[in-house]
Amino acid sequence: MKILKWTMIVLAAILIVWLVIAALISGDFKYEKTITINAPVEKVWQNTNTLKAMDLWSPWNRLDAGMKKEWTGTEGQPGEKMCWSSKNDKAGKGCQEIKKSRSFPKKNRYFN
Repeated sequence: MKILKWTMIVLAAILIVWLVIAALISGDFKYEKTITINAPVEKVWQNTNTLKAMDLWSPWNRLDAGMKKEWTGTEGQPGEKMCWSSKNDKAGKGCQEIKKSRSFPKKNRYFN
């Protein structure tokens, strides 16, 4: 009986510690990735500064040629939004929105 009692106490302590840690961890998530592209910055900018420009070369388009897409907002500006819906589970459905945008960097040719 003592073993069962101590086992329950240890399991309860582990659960309490786990709950405290979970309460203290932020639920925010940010994903960043850096790559080097061997092309002039002007060419890269033309192909990535709007959702419509990115859609022209997006590898997701190969998953479903009949994917339904809808664009709203001003192209290349915060609020531009592209929603898609596909019958292919790998492409799925969802929306992507520009929250912040910079103008083309004329002086500083490096993005940060």
